[in-house]
Amino acid sequence: MFCDKTNVNILTSILLQSGITDAVVCPGSRNGVIVHNLHELTRTASPEHPFRIHAVTDERSAAFVALGISLAQDLRPVVVCVTSGSALLNTIPAVAEAFYRQIPLLVISADRPPQLIGQLDGQTIPQTSALAPYAKTYTLAEAHTEAEAHWCRNAACEACIALKQRGGGPVHLNVPLSEPLFSFTTPCLPPASPVAFYETEDGAPPAALVSKINEATLPVVIVGQCERKVDILQKLDEENKLLVLPELVSNQANAHRTALLESSPELREQLRPDLLIHVGGNLVGKQLKLALRQRPALSVVRIQQNAGMPDTFMHLDMLVEAPWQNLLARLRPLLKEKATVCRLRQQLDNAPSCAIPAADIQHTAMTAVKRHLQQHRLPISAIHLANSTVVRSAAAVFNDGTFTLRVNRGVNGIEGSLSAAAGNALASSKTVLAFIGDLSFFYDQNALWNSALRGNLRIVLFNNSGGRIFKHLPGLNDSPASNSYIAGAHHTSARGVAETHRLEYLSAVSPDDLPSAVSRLLTQEAERPVLLEIFC
Repeated sequence: MFCDKTNVNILTSILLQSGITDAVVCPGSRNGVIVHNLHELTRTASPEHPFRIHAVTDERSAAFVALGISLAQDLRPVVVCVTSGSALLNTIPAVAEAFYRQIPLLVISADRPPQLIGQLDGQTIPQTSALAPYAKTYTLAEAHTEAEAHWCRNAACEACIALKQRGGGPVHLNVPLSEPLFSFTTPCLPPASPVAFYETEDGAPPAALVSKINEATLPVVIVGQCERKVDILQKLDEENKLLVLPELVSNQANAHRTALLESSPELREQLRPDLLIHVGGNLVGKQLKLALRQRPALSVVRIQQNAGMPDTFMHLDMLVEAPWQNLLARLRPLLKEKATVCRLRQQLDNAPSCAIPAADIQHTAMTAVKRHLQQHRLPISAIHLANSTVVRSAAAVFNDGTFTLRVNRGVNGIEGSLSAAAGNALASSKTVLAFIGDLSFFYDQNALWNSALRGNLRIVLFNNSGGRIFKHLPGLNDSPASNSYIAGAHHTSARGVAETHRLEYLSAVSPDDLPSAVSRLLTQEAERPVLLEIFC
């Protein structure tokens, strides 16, 4: 029987399936449940894949013993399991040695519940960064729901992958455990599958990935934030090898598809991929992401060059560390055409634009700007979009890849949207256009306190007297604090800000004002930035 701690059982299952065969264990009560499970593996593991544990009392010695076992087994990862408190600190000499020699030690430390840290509780210290800078820490929090169990599995998988990344090295996995501890009634381990990991510097596609795509019925690529156009995506799409769904901030053609899928439940229901390839950075849309999370049979591959293991769609089963543009280019001649890709691509591209929600003044203003830019062929360096309503409104207008779009989607905050646009304008001879909401604008108005700014920065400010995004959050309007305190309601105009910073100021209060205001915004000669404030 295994223990009754879900996080420990998930960890045990992942260790078993990750090819780890040896663990060095040290005495202690808090880590007793982990040691129990490791001992159970010695009895239940198959003869072809045995599991061995080695008892060493001194944690300092134990970690070096594990290092020696790894060296004897051609650098196979080895577990060191210690209890909470100072026990963990005693592994530092060996962990430092493993760091400089790239030896894969997995230090598993039991920990007290986080609420006990700093409460003068016995054997309780802050453990999450105790082995820094020699080992990265992953926390395997206790799991009481299905979602918590999923993230627990991901933490264990990511820790095991980190043992092998970039040449390998030590990793710290911290496991908080609350009492009661010692209950052993679980007959078998949960079916927690590890994430397959492949690493390639030149973008050569793993054979397993090629097979996975060719065997899929409907393989889809979702492209998150990307700073420049990637031609190979369109080629794979046109050849019906992969259905490409680019997000607005990906700067790729056909971003209208995700805009349609975001707005249409019917279209989302018809999108039933069995394989999803995720590349690029953060996403803007929420509805498509949530819908894909609910697809039980979905398999997800993440391709990225950096470390980490983002599981945006909660079905990740393969991680490929490679430059994704190169990898997709080398995949192209190896992939089969898919009739399913062709059918769905045509369906999305022929869907009526009315699937996009009815236009508001933001949509109308953006459409007027886009039309003017295209008609007069004005040279635009980039269009900067602020979070959070503005970037969503832009999805219905700037989704054809015509303009370079930039938005601070790394952490999705409102700060710095205007400053980033100002920086772009300082470094460019072309016009830089910024669309921004009122809270973002007033928050970042110091961006305009810069004497070097020139007339190539043009700003469209949507002033709706507060954060409009909060109006769309279910249930929030029921709070009496919603409008004044949460949504930041105000009655401020930017006219004074424009005068303070010597900006050319324009305004519009109705859709009828927009054509002339937009024309002036984009064509007026000016030595300083031009601001168009639209009252919504």
